[in-house]
Amino acid sequence: MRNLKNSALAYLLYDKNHQLTFYSPEFSEILPAFAGLLKAGQRSEQVWASLIGNACQLTRLRAELDGENLEEQNELARENCLEVTLGSFCTFDDVSLPDGGMMTLVRDVTGLVLQRRNIARLQIALERLSVDKAFEDGDKAIAFRRIAEVSCWALGVLRFEVWLLNVDGSALHVQEGYRTDGKAIVEDSKIEKASCAGLFEALAAGRFVTSGDPPEGDSREGLTENGIWENDKQAHLVFPIARGTRTIGALFVSSAQSISMQTEEQISFIRYMSDLVIRTLDTHDRNVAEEGLRSFNELLDVRVQARTKELENTLETLKKTQSELVRSAKLASLGGLVAGVAHEINTPLGVALTTITELGADFERLDQQLKSGAISKTGLESFLALGDEASAVIQRNLERAATLIQSFRMVAVDQAVGDRRELDLGTYLSEIIDNLKPTLRMKSVAVSLSCKPDVKIKTIPGDLAHILTNLIMNSVIHGFKGRETQADKSVNISVNQQRDFIYMTLVDNGVGIPNDIRDKVFDPFFTTARGEGGSGLGLNIVYNTVYQKLKGSIELSDSDGGGACFNIRFPVNVPAG
Repeated sequence: MRNLKNSALAYLLYDKNHQLTFYSPEFSEILPAFAGLLKAGQRSEQVWASLIGNACQLTRLRAELDGENLEEQNELARENCLEVTLGSFCTFDDVSLPDGGMMTLVRDVTGLVLQRRNIARLQIALERLSVDKAFEDGDKAIAFRRIAEVSCWALGVLRFEVWLLNVDGSALHVQEGYRTDGKAIVEDSKIEKASCAGLFEALAAGRFVTSGDPPEGDSREGLTENGIWENDKQAHLVFPIARGTRTIGALFVSSAQSISMQTEEQISFIRYMSDLVIRTLDTHDRNVAEEGLRSFNELLDVRVQARTKELENTLETLKKTQSELVRSAKLASLGGLVAGVAHEINTPLGVALTTITELGADFERLDQQLKSGAISKTGLESFLALGDEASAVIQRNLERAATLIQSFRMVAVDQAVGDRRELDLGTYLSEIIDNLKPTLRMKSVAVSLSCKPDVKIKTIPGDLAHILTNLIMNSVIHGFKGRETQADKSVNISVNQQRDFIYMTLVDNGVGIPNDIRDKVFDPFFTTARGEGGSGLGLNIVYNTVYQKLKGSIELSDSDGGGACFNIRFPVNVPAG
């Protein structure tokens, strides 16, 4: 609380009995109503009681007008300060005189009290704004209006408005404001830089402009003409709103009377309001950005869900297509087996048929000889020897045909059904290779198998047959392209078991796979024989079958002989499903 001391303007004299003997003429000017009631001989207690009574009446009146402020009253009373007329304050200090009398010094402290009261209002205003939720929400309109309302009350002014520059800085536009006279703020009001260049220059330099600035300056130019400053009887102030060194707007303040609004406290308060506008804009921009980000994330989430659904549908379609391709590939493989086995069976069946035909002719000749009685013992023995030999030939060839049919039936059923079952790995791989022998013989490719006996596994035979068939045929078709006349074309298959896994290596001595396409060989639809009917799905189906059906792995590695080398790993006991 600022100390209420100033020069004495009037005084009262009391004798040693504290009876009034004299009062200075200035007392009559300060307290004209009291001066007429004062009489010589009144005791100091009586004079003070009259002053207190008057002050109490003024206090009750002020309570009706502004609301009672007990804290302020108590503070003034402690400083012997009384409100002597409405809005006027004096202090009364007693000073002892040498003769035993007393002098009461009367000081007019109205200006100091009002200044202190104004500072208190500014502090209260700041406290109110500090807890106002409008600034946390970032609603510019509500926050700016709260700034204007509270500022009008705190500063005791007629008008307080928030103006912001447009994007190119060519004009100020009113945002929100408040007037204590009940008049509405004119919406869409603007100040063009072209008509108020001095104002814009001052604001850009961080200077505030007042109606009390020297008239020879140009900072006030255009404000009265544009109706921004309504009349010269009012006090006006335009204060810059700046973010750092960049001015983005201004606060317009007008007082109902031509009074100064440039005290240190007032300027500090207005500067704080300018900063509060910046904070509001920052909060608003942050909220807009967060809302935009939230909306974007929601939109992105919707798009991701839609895209995920689309990908799921595509994946399901691909799975179905893959299943169809695998089925088609298996059927194609079976078709090749049928053709090969049919060709292979044709030979023993043809030999057996020829032998039976010749044996039938011999029976007819024997029958004729018996009927004519021309048969001899030597002829009969010769016939029997030929019959035994023919029977042996027929039996061997029919057994060969039966073996081929049995092998084909087992492999064909395995590829068609796809169930898990236990098998002897070496025996089963040999059967697969046997079914390919017609094609291998036609292409002059030798296939060798190295596998220990009695290697029992539980797997999906059809998938294993499909994998081995595709890999062998890949070598036969692509591995020896350009080397058709090579004499020692071969594919070597080695199999060994290590604990719970089977390791199978297939290597040929062909042309090998170039380095620039090695990382693409398992890609779907990749083929080097597009114009020759290649689909590019063979090795991709092998890759997927190894990983998905046999729960294993396959990789392409280097071969010592320069050909292709495939390493396959899969569990001894392939899990169900």
